[in-house]
Amino acid sequence: MVRIARVVSQPARLARRGGAVCLRRPTPEDQEEYHELRRASRKFLAAWGMDTSPARDFRVFLDQGPGTSRERWLVCATKGGAILGAVTIAAIRREPFESGVLGYWIGAPHARQGFMTEALALAIRRAFTGLRLHRLEADVLPKNLASKRLLRRAGFTKEGLARGFVRVGGQWRDHERWALLASDVKKSQRPQSRR
Repeated sequence: MVRIARVVSQPARLARRGGAVCLRRPTPEDQEEYHELRRASRKFLAAWGMDTSPARDFRVFLDQGPGTSRERWLVCATKGGAILGAVTIAAIRREPFESGVLGYWIGAPHARQGFMTEALALAIRRAFTGLRLHRLEADVLPKNLASKRLLRRAGFTKEGLARGFVRVGGQWRDHERWALLASDVKKSQRPQSRR
């Protein structure tokens, strides 16, 4: 059973707040709850090639990396502060690209309840306003229909298939490449004309 976390009381750690979820930076104090959620979600996440080995997994997640090449947040419930999953913008490249790669996961007990839809909206806002990126990419196993629906709802467009793109479970697997441009977000925010 995943325990309920303490209420987030350190506003400096808070990156973004939505209605049901907030994004906040991880701290070493989150390790036990993070591991507990990953253990409870082991089978669910393994289907998508996610390694759930506890100690290494959290150390990697906690390490923001050199400079500003990546940002990582815990997805937490705004009521109670429980950790629900995580979102990452990695491989941030500046001129001439101004791009990053989106990664995300949700714990099995919290899947398909709209939490990640809201979390991605917060991460996208951060990518295009705070980080001032031009392009955000996401790579998805072709059989991960739920993830593809999530990206489509967030405004991403499928651009094609990258063959043998990522090693998953010891095998090189094809991944669909999805992308969202800052201009796509601006277009979707324009008032629709009445005709």
